[in-house]
Order: sequence, then C-alpha cells, then structure tokens
Amino acid sequence: MSNSSPSDLATANDIHRDKTLEKQAKRRFKDAARNLLRLLRASVGAQTSYMYWINRNREQLVLECADSDLQEVVFQDRITFKEHFLTPWLDLDHPALIDTGNENRQLKLLHHISEQDQLVKTLLLIPFVNNGETVALSVAEFTRAVAEGELAEETVTAYHDSVENILQTFLDLSFMLEQEERWARQEKTSQNLLGRMNSCQLLRRLVVEAAALTKKGGAVLALKNGSGWQLVFRAGAMIHELPAGLELTEHSQAWLALESGEPRFTLHFNGNPKRFHPAETPATGASLAIPMDVLDFRQGLLLVWDEDPLRFTESQRHMYISMCRVVSLQLGQPRFGHTGKPEEPLLGTPHGAYNLELLEHVLEQEFENRKPETEGAKPWLVMVTPADYHILRTRNALRKTNEIQRQMILDLGPARSGLSGLVAFHSDSICLVYIRAEEKQADKWLLRFAQHSREQGLAGRVYPSDIDFIAAKYCIPAGETDVYNCIQAVRKALNAAIKENRTILKSAGDLK
Repeated sequence: MSNSSPSDLATANDIHRDKTLEKQAKRRFKDAARNLLRLLRASVGAQTSYMYWINRNREQLVLECADSDLQEVVFQDRITFKEHFLTPWLDLDHPALIDTGNENRQLKLLHHISEQDQLVKTLLLIPFVNNGETVALSVAEFTRAVAEGELAEETVTAYHDSVENILQTFLDLSFMLEQEERWARQEKTSQNLLGRMNSCQLLRRLVVEAAALTKKGGAVLALKNGSGWQLVFRAGAMIHELPAGLELTEHSQAWLALESGEPRFTLHFNGNPKRFHPAETPATGASLAIPMDVLDFRQGLLLVWDEDPLRFTESQRHMYISMCRVVSLQLGQPRFGHTGKPEEPLLGTPHGAYNLELLEHVLEQEFENRKPETEGAKPWLVMVTPADYHILRTRNALRKTNEIQRQMILDLGPARSGLSGLVAFHSDSICLVYIRAEEKQADKWLLRFAQHSREQGLAGRVYPSDIDFIAAKYCIPAGETDVYNCIQAVRKALNAAIKENRTILKSAGDLK
C-alpha cells in the first residue's frame, strides 16, 4: 500500500499536468516555426531554408527546423561555432543579404552532401533578438544572385514578426507553467521543513531547499554568536564566493535587512551593494535577504541570490519569505529547546561561541561542497586551550574564569586577522576553530591572538598577566568525509602539545 498523502498525490498530478502542457506548447511552437519557414522559402523563391538557435553558453548552433526542394541536403542537430559558416553573423541584428561569391567563397555549407553547395549564390539572413542579444537566425538559400531590394520587404518583415510573436507567446506560456510548477515545488518544500529534525538539521534543510528554487544562484544562512553574525550553511551555485565564517559588516545588504527587520531585495550593479562583506567577490544579478525572528528575537538571516534578476518575481519572493516563517515558527516550539532563554543566540553557547553540533554540520556541508584543492588557502581545524588551565581555574573564581573564556573566544575570532572561520566551544576550556588559510596565515593568527591576550593581561584587563595558550592545528586532507575523524585527529595533536607543554608564546619568544 502506498504511503503517499493526498497532498503529495495532488502535487505530483499538478507537475505531470504542467509538464504535459509544456510539451504540447513546445510541439505547437515547432510546428508553427516549420510551417512559417516553408512559407518564407516559397514566398521568396529560395531553394533551401532553415533556422538555428544560438547557444552561447555551449558555443553551439542548434537546428530548430529546415526545408528544401533539393536532394542530398542533411542538417546536423548541433554544430560548434568554430565549424559553422554562420559564426561571423552571430550578432546580426537586422536582415541581410550575403553574396557567397568573392570574399565569401570560403563559406562551407556542410549540409550539402555533394558539391551542389557551390551552386548557392546568395543567402538571406533573418535574425531574432531577445533582451538585446541575437538568439536565433533564419537562413534562405538561393541558387541565383539576389540584388538588394529585389525581395519584398513586407515578406521578410511578416515572417520575422510572425516567428517573433509565436516565440514570445511560447516564452510567456513556458514562464507561466514554470510558475505553476514552482508553487507545486514550494508545497513540497514546506512539507520537507515540517519533518522531525533538530535545529541544525532544520536550518541546513532550509538553505538547501531555498537554493533548489533558484536557477543560477544559491543561498546562505547567517547566525549570530557572542561577537556578531557569520555565514554558516551554504548551498547552490557560486557558494565558494561566500565562505563559511565570513563575518557580516555594517552597511551591507544583510546588515540593512537585520537592522530593519524586513526582507530586502537588491539588484547588484558593478558588484554593489555588497551582500555581507567588502572583501567578498563582486556580486551580480540580484539578492533577497530575509531576517528570521524566533520567539521575537532576531536569530538568523537567509540570503538567496540568482544571476537572473527576473527570477525574483513577487510570487518567488513570497515563497522564500514563507519558508523562513515556517522555520522560525518551528524553532519556537518547546521541543527545540529555545524557549528557556530565547534572547540567547540560537546555536550558541553562554561563552559566546557556536555549539559543537553546528560546527560539525558546517564541516559536513563543507565536505559535500568542496572544490578541488589549489595552492594557497586550505581548510584547518585548530584547538586552543589556556596553558595550566586547572591552576587558572583554582586561583580564580568561577565568574572570573568564565569571563576569561568569553574574552578568549572573542579574541580567537579569525575575522580579526582578516580570515574567514568559525569558533565553537569543544569542551570545558577547549575551543575548536575552523578556518581556511595558508599555514603561515594560520600561525600568524594564533601568535597574534596569544600576544594580544598577554598584552591585555599585563595591562590588567581580563586575562592574568602570565596568560599563555597551547594550540594544535590539523589540515583537513582532500577527500576527507568523516568529521569525527578530523576532530579526533586535532584532539590527539593537542594532547601531545599539552604533554610537552608547547605553549604559543614560549615557542615564538615570550613578551616578558
């Protein structure tokens, strides 16, 4: 017996109906284009006519239809720009007559099997332009010379306008069918967000589902901790341009959305405005930033982008906002455990770091989305703990020890050294940090942190005057997929450093 619910069946039926309508629309468009091409050939007295789409992404000409009263004429479905004689006219924006003699004698009309291509004297090219770009070319071939003005302008114009009209009608119908399918997908997405999950799983699912609704885009989620807001989960295209751990800065699109509490839609011109941070890769297309409130406290921000700004219709924006609302209401339920202290960061700890479970989920997603390793920045896990922590805890009150730990987490933030990374509280006095950096950058970041802490201690601020730290780092190898193994590896390295008392400042030269 099937376990499908009535809503699932209805959604499946709607999608099937929409796909059937789309197939019918495509078939009717092809029939109309073929008939109009025949009419063009007959009305101008040409021997062969055909129409190609211009696929600029793949650099191919794709055959739509062809008609000829000659024998031995065979067209290929797809031909690369380099191999096709039409390549010099890919940007043509008005009808043109081409004399194949003289300088154009080198044209290779490959669809003629025999040498009858040498009989072709004139070509009539009719381009079709959409959004300022030539998207298709219709061609009529003549075995006689055709002079300028010989062909009736009304005939060429009528053909051009007819094809353009049915093309626009087809595009409009395809868009409407796509919108219908989006609503069906959105209903399915909403169901996916209502499953039994914990907070990390739910937020991660939100990002994946939001990215799936884009065409040439993706989605990221920012969460707050004790020091600010950082990107955690990412999905979709170009996600490597917004790395995990990137810190949100003032006057960015995300910051303005969080400040106002309202969704903020932005078109990006020349890379501006920035989505999160001035150092990010210049943005293109459009973005939608949506703040997320849980139990009346701002806890997250979803940012969705697409290279095609026209994808962000009112209905599409409503879908994203509705998804965020569903997740926010879910997280406010008592079973998620956030009702006790709703003002605290959603997935943070009392010391101001992210909790370990969040970092584990981030690492899982990083492994899934990993691109081939290149020279330069690499992924690292770093563990840091105060040296002689037990002595530190014995000679200080619990309140003072907690204050030292909070300041330590704040100062460890990779953003202070211009790096992207996340700080999590591992256990007791140990912090676990995920960063992407060159090894020298990682070493400088640790040394800068230890020196700053000692300077603050000598100045009588928070830290003891003799504060020092022990750290161990582990470069995550390419192809690694087990988060637990990585954490165990860096913990093993830290234990070895603790046994040997290899503190950061002693290894680099004490400030005293």
